[in-house]
Amino acid sequence: MGDGSSLCIPTTQSFMINSTAPPSFTWGVLLYDGFEVFDAFGPIETLNQLVRIRGYENQTMKIIAKDLKPVSSQDWKGRAKFGQSVVPTHTFKDPGPVDIVIVPGGKSMDPEGTEQAAKYLKDHFKEFKYVLTVCTGAGIAAESGILDNRRATTNKQGWKFMTPKGPKTTWIAEARWVVDGNIWSTSGVSAGTDGMLALLQAIYGSAIADTIVVGMEYHRNSNGTPDPFAMINGAEDVKPSG
Repeated sequence: MGDGSSLCIPTTQSFMINSTAPPSFTWGVLLYDGFEVFDAFGPIETLNQLVRIRGYENQTMKIIAKDLKPVSSQDWKGRAKFGQSVVPTHTFKDPGPVDIVIVPGGKSMDPEGTEQAAKYLKDHFKEFKYVLTVCTGAGIAAESGILDNRRATTNKQGWKFMTPKGPKTTWIAEARWVVDGNIWSTSGVSAGTDGMLALLQAIYGSAIADTIVVGMEYHRNSNGTPDPFAMINGAEDVKPSG
């Protein structure tokens, strides 16, 4: 036996699952100071696994923020001095073409960054094939108007604070993720990874999603419902009020 150093390299590198050329996309991850790390990097990790599969390498990612300065996950209000930084590749004003957008959330985010993100979603929504919101990222999407007259879900701890941001949205409490048209909204933090896997399965098929799960050694929740955190946090469905 070896030293085990190769165990983290997925075996998916050695074969092609689909004999026909699968679609490739430009993925845009929206970031703002105070973003929740797992909201962003859970879905990003699934893409890192995807491009290790032969035939699926041709994906592109853009990290989009209000400017090109490093974006920190540190609490925007300064209540905690712990955080990690990510360097953006594009700005909201000039991101170029994007096919699929990932909208992470956070507990305390820069309002200027989230406002620009909401405007970006509103202005470019017709260009996107899919939008995936994670956690309180649904609040940003709601403020942009793209969740109007749709069903969606969001973080259950922040349920009472997020749902008023979408008065024209039907908010579903008992859901790990909700699909309405080309918008996939997911519940809190880790639910973004489950929702992202469900989206990749919808695009590429169950064999690809299963291969990614094995590569991540991730215990996947493959059902959008129920969501036990709705009961824990007392979240109930909210009907449109506007």
